[in-house]
Amino acid sequence: MKFNQLQYIVPLLSFFGIVGIITYSHYNNKQLPIPAVERDYPVVLELFTSQGCADCPSAEATISQIKHYPNVVTLCYPVTYWNKLGWVDRFSRRDFDEYQTAYNSKFELNNYTPQVVVNGMEEFSGNDIKKLNTYLNNSHQIKKITTPIVKRKKII
Repeated sequence: MKFNQLQYIVPLLSFFGIVGIITYSHYNNKQLPIPAVERDYPVVLELFTSQGCADCPSAEATISQIKHYPNVVTLCYPVTYWNKLGWVDRFSRRDFDEYQTAYNSKFELNNYTPQVVVNGMEEFSGNDIKKLNTYLNNSHQIKKITTPIVKRKKII
């Protein structure tokens, strides 16, 4: 390898090394959900997600970590509106879109992923671990579970 070729390779390797360090530190410094306190009523976390959503895998991983917490029920709803971008989520269903739309009409929002709905009363981004921890540990303030009424089609 000649000296003039090294002048291009060294900066390129340095760039990828820096990107790797930043990415590694971002994912390792992410605050993990803390265990929920025990309560007499369940906390229901509904995650609206899609395989076509770049931000969804981390939210799915977080929800997966807390599914064994006492009195926490986690539900995942893969939506179809990402399917039109080329990747078809084979688990997605239109009635999940309708279910999320019913929630978001109450919240006065448009559908987005990853979205978490807590006990049918509050919503936030599925990647907002700080907010998730707040709900898991202060959910005694949210006792009533309300969900929208959506007519479901018969599943084949």
